[in-house]
Amino acid sequence: MTDPSTDLFGIQRSIAVEPSDTGLRLLVASRASYPATAAELWLSLTDAEQLSRWFLPVTGDLNVGGEFQAEGNASGRVLRCEPAELFVVTWGDESSIVEVRIGVDAAGDSAVELKHSVPLSLAGNGTGAFYVGPGWDFALVALRAFHEGTPPIGLNTPQEQAFNRQSLLAWALIVESSGTATPEEVAVGITETLPQWAPDLV
Repeated sequence: MTDPSTDLFGIQRSIAVEPSDTGLRLLVASRASYPATAAELWLSLTDAEQLSRWFLPVTGDLNVGGEFQAEGNASGRVLRCEPAELFVVTWGDESSIVEVRIGVDAAGDSAVELKHSVPLSLAGNGTGAFYVGPGWDFALVALRAFHEGTPPIGLNTPQEQAFNRQSLLAWALIVESSGTATPEEVAVGITETLPQWAPDLV
């Protein structure tokens, strides 16, 4: 069977429950490679004008301590910013943390690793990944299209819904294999979140 963590959309996925100073946290991680330098990736990830071209319009202060708003999505606060290497922000809630790190993959190409963590008490179990995983997959693929100069998947299109459904099912396999949710919990999670990501494909 093809491993959906590495073969779907060129994204490597993982999920884990990890301890922290404030208790257990669910960690949802994605990694993808790009035809760009670390400096080019950094600019596309942190410059408001470039963000609007592949992600969403983002307003506010993108420096450490600054607050921002992604149009039609979450607001947050910048916690760390290390140029061409790492930035960390809150995403929608102070306990919801997104970390984006620029590195190098095994082939020597530039790579972006995105980690989104929330308290396990908030997520409930590994199916908490279903609420964010497809969205981050979509963003990572849009970032690749931006750097390749190819047309992105259109928002609010049948193609986006098909992408989201495939992504959700890939995350479902990852969650079940990780042991962070039972098969029954995975099935319930798919039923609850598929209408969010692909309402016409339920």
